[in-house]
Amino acid sequence: MRLAILGPADGNRAALRSRAQSALDSLNPDRIVYLGVDGIFDEVLRAWALELVQEDPSDDAVWDRALRTCVAADHQTLDKFLLRERKRAKLRTITCLPHATARTVELFSGIVTILIHDKANLDEEDILPAALLVFGKGREPLIHRIGHRTFICPGPLHHPRGGTTLLAEQDGVIVASMIDAKGSVVQQETVASRNQGARLTVKGASS
Repeated sequence: MRLAILGPADGNRAALRSRAQSALDSLNPDRIVYLGVDGIFDEVLRAWALELVQEDPSDDAVWDRALRTCVAADHQTLDKFLLRERKRAKLRTITCLPHATARTVELFSGIVTILIHDKANLDEEDILPAALLVFGKGREPLIHRIGHRTFICPGPLHHPRGGTTLLAEQDGVIVASMIDAKGSVVQQETVASRNQGARLTVKGASS
């Protein structure tokens, strides 16, 4: 599991596009999650998809695009069409929080990770099962351990030493990497393991 997390763009559409593109191209993520709540995410993703296919980029329109492009096309045109459609489909890996107070739950081999914009909105039900708590609202990148829990903030996209965090599972441990605008890893720490930290449990399950 490789999860790339983007900090807030603060309305900067070019910054969000650039960081998301960099994450797709260089981090090999299973998913990318944007933790900003500035309302630009859908606009940026649609413009990106439109740039790739030059017409209605929706899934419903894929057959129309194929008919217009491929019926009398040579193999080079077909290859270009398929490449564009693969790139468009890959945009589905990029998601965002559904609203400002929403949180999402990710699991790394049972290790619970909570993603949220503002850590002030975390409650006891969020914190108790979680080993990793990742939040977007912060002035700078942060990896801070308290007991067996670790708080992580990628920092805003404009921060010179952060903006992107990669959480990657490697040999039973979760490694957090802070990545700057140039794509360089500026900080890296092991933040959880299968043998330590909070894990997902099911009430009523046998031990």
